[in-house]
Formats: sequence, C-alpha cells, structure tokens
Amino acid sequence: MGIGLSTEAGTGSFLRSIVPPVGNWRFWVVQLLVLIIFTLHQLVAGHHLLPAVPPVPHVAIEALFLIPILYAALYFGVAGSAATALWASALTIGGLIVAGGQLDPWDHGVVLAILDVVAVFVGLGVTKERVATHRYLDLFESNQAPIVIVDAQGAVKEANSAAVRAFAHGQGSIVRWPLAWVVGTDSARQLMSGRSAMVLVRGRPGAKPEAVFRAEPSNLIGGRMGAMEKQIVFEDVTEETRRQQEASIYAAHVLQGQEEERRRIAQELHDEPVQALVQLCRKLDAVDEEQGISTVARMGLREARDLAEDIVLGLREIARGLRPPALDHLGLIPTTRRLLEDVEDRSGIHTSFVLKGEPVRMDSQAELALFRMAQEAMSNIERHSEASHASLVLTFSDREVDMVVSDDGVGFSVPPSLADAPGATLGLRGMAERAQLLGGTVHIVSVKGKGTSVHVKVPLKVTSSPPPSSRVPSSASSSLPQPSPSTQSQVPQSPPLPQPILDS
Repeated sequence: MGIGLSTEAGTGSFLRSIVPPVGNWRFWVVQLLVLIIFTLHQLVAGHHLLPAVPPVPHVAIEALFLIPILYAALYFGVAGSAATALWASALTIGGLIVAGGQLDPWDHGVVLAILDVVAVFVGLGVTKERVATHRYLDLFESNQAPIVIVDAQGAVKEANSAAVRAFAHGQGSIVRWPLAWVVGTDSARQLMSGRSAMVLVRGRPGAKPEAVFRAEPSNLIGGRMGAMEKQIVFEDVTEETRRQQEASIYAAHVLQGQEEERRRIAQELHDEPVQALVQLCRKLDAVDEEQGISTVARMGLREARDLAEDIVLGLREIARGLRPPALDHLGLIPTTRRLLEDVEDRSGIHTSFVLKGEPVRMDSQAELALFRMAQEAMSNIERHSEASHASLVLTFSDREVDMVVSDDGVGFSVPPSLADAPGATLGLRGMAERAQLLGGTVHIVSVKGKGTSVHVKVPLKVTSSPPPSSRVPSSASSSLPQPSPSTQSQVPQSPPLPQPILDS
C-alpha cells in the first residue's frame, strides 16, 4: 500500500514537471516573445514574404531564443523551458520549409539542437533545485520544533508555525523582530556568536516559565550578496529540565540527610561514649590516688587511663571529621586551615594554605559543600597521591569563589565525565554533585608523574553572619579529664533546599 502510494505520488510529480504551465499568463508572454524573435529572424532571412537585412547573421538572431528559453527555465522549470524550446524549434523549422533551399538547414539544425539541449539541462537543474527548496520549506513549516532564520543584524527573517506559536504570544508573527525580543538579550548574544543557549519561554511578563528550549544555531548562506544568516532550531527540553531539577532536589535531600545523620552521630559520640570515657578517666585517677595499691596494679591503672584517653582523642577526631563544630561557628577558612594541618600531622605531607581576595562569611550550605570537597580532595591526596607537598588556594571575588587543591603526586587518569565516573571514583562524583547543586563546576587536571589539580568554582552567596576568626580551638589538645558541659551548643539547621524552576 505504501509503495503504491509512493509510486503514484512519484508519477504525479513527474507528470507535473513535464506539463507546460498553460494556465500562467507569463508563460504565454514568453511564447509571444519567441514569436517576435522568429519574426525578426524572418526579416533577416529575407525570403519572398519579407525584405532581407543582410548585415545581421541568421545565427545571431536564432541565439536570441535563449532569452525566452532561460526565462522559462528559471520561472517554470523544465516544463516551461522544454515547451518554449519546442515552440521555437517548430517555428524555425517551419520557416526553413517556407524558405525552401535559401537557408542552410544544417547550420540552423545545430543551433536548434543546442537550444533544445540548453533548455532541457537548465530546466532540469532549476526543477531539481525548486523541488529541493519545496521539500525544505515543507519540512521547515511542518516541523514541530520552532525554527527561525535571522540575518547578520539579528533580525528574524523567517519563522515556522511552531516558532510563531511558541514566541509570538498571540501577536501573529515574529518576522522582523529582533532576536533579543524572542529569546532575551543574553541568549541572543550567545546564539549570534554561534553558541547554543537555554531559553525560558514565559506566557506573560512575570509569569513562571511555560517551556524550556535548547537553541542550536547553524550558519546559512543567503540574502543579498550571499550574506551570512543563521538558522536556529529550538528543542523543547521542558520535561528533561523538570526531571533534572527533580533529580537535583532529590540529591540535595539525600546530601542534607547525610549531613544531618553525620551531625547526629557526631553529637552522640560526644554526648555518650566520650563523656563516659572522661568519667572513666576520672575514676581511674581516683583509684590511682588510693593508698595500698601495688606497683604492678598502679602501672596497669595508668596504662588503662592512657588507653581511655587515646580512645577519647580518637572519638573526638572522628566526630570532628563527621561534622567540624568550627565550620558552623567560625566558618570555612579556619576549618580548612585546620583540615590541612591535620593531614600534615597524620601523613607528613607538607601542606600550604593560600587565601586571595576579600574573604566573607558564605551561606552555610555553600561553606559545607566547599569543605566537603576540600576534605575529599585532601583525603585522596593522603591515600593515593604519594605526594610530598599539597596546597589549597581559596580565592574570593565579587561573584564567585574559586578553590584549587593541588599536589605533586603520581597523578591518575581522569574519567571523561565525573558524573559517569565508576565506583572507584565515587568521591569525584560526590564532588561534582555538590558543586552542581550550588550552580558551580568541578574540573580536574592530572598528569601522571606530575600531580593533580582540582578546580572548584561556585557562585558566592553571602550570609549575614560576622566574619570568621582566624584561629581554631583544638578540642583534641585539651588535657583530660575535662568537665562535661551542662548544655551542648546546637548546630544551626541547614537552609531550605532549592525549589524547582518549573512546577510539576
């Protein structure tokens, strides 16, 4: 059935291409021009009906038939050019018959053959180009994706129906609109420079976005003097964007849940096991002060107390790694300095901290994310890099914060996409997810044998809290036993999670 329809359509198209456009008045004007040229030819030939005009060669007059033939080819394709060439040939052959032997039939025959061949080939070329143009226009108009064509000045020259429905907002047409009116100033600047852009389409000023499009520009040659134009195709990615936002919100909830669980575990470690061990140390001290205890027993008590003290220090270190209290009270800079000091004390890797710009206290969620990324990077250096030196550079600018963690270790093969990193590099995936939730990026450069650099860039979100102190008290360095505080300082709650741009 489909093949039959295709064959019928192809046959109909072929018949339309060879049937002369007799219903078009321009076609008859062309045929009249052929008749005028033939009459001029007869004047030059000078047979018994008309006087001769000797100075003008016959072939030059017959070459004038190219004018109507080419005109017919350009406007009507092969059907018009072939019909015009046949009409010119019929008139010329008739003239030769009337003239008898006065004209050389071979000369005229060669000229007519050339005219017929030119008519067919030029007409076929124009017809093929016209068919291709019609097919393009059909695809352009029937495409469900919005498509616009803009000139070099950024004005819309053409727009299909889908583009009008998406961007005109009931005003009928967007032709001659500046591209900035259609997609916004920033997106228009990106598209005119040849870069893709994300476009939010709103139904009315101040309303929530109704659709999200990914716009892809491509260059076209057209217009006057071959001027450069751009075709911009808009792909509707509303659902894809909605799913990405939902996934980001879910990831944010998961990370928040993890941080809350870390906070709870750290608090419970401090409230229960650590305090119990502190009390144990006190009781061991009290027993050690008793009279009548043998030297061996006293040595055992002191060893037990030292072991309990070491356990307290280890638990406090674990609690501080789960949720550093200094991060909430003092901020990112002192906590990060302490992180590097701890790595240097444990591993012997020489560390350095560099602060650039004017530091400010950031949003707590951003500070936590940056600290976790620094913690993961330093953990990787400590466990895998075999480095002798590591550095962390924190740069504050007006709109963003840059963090670069570098080492001079062995390096590794960086996966093409951190989001698709295998299980062995889950820490890198976590860094990428944290940066993405803040609207930032993570870029890793590693050269085997020369080291690794982790570049983190996130937008600057300033909080109203006062600037952090430059010193961090060390809870692990306090002498034991320590009195248990009557109340524990509570860590502030995390800020609300980001809401989606598009409502479900």
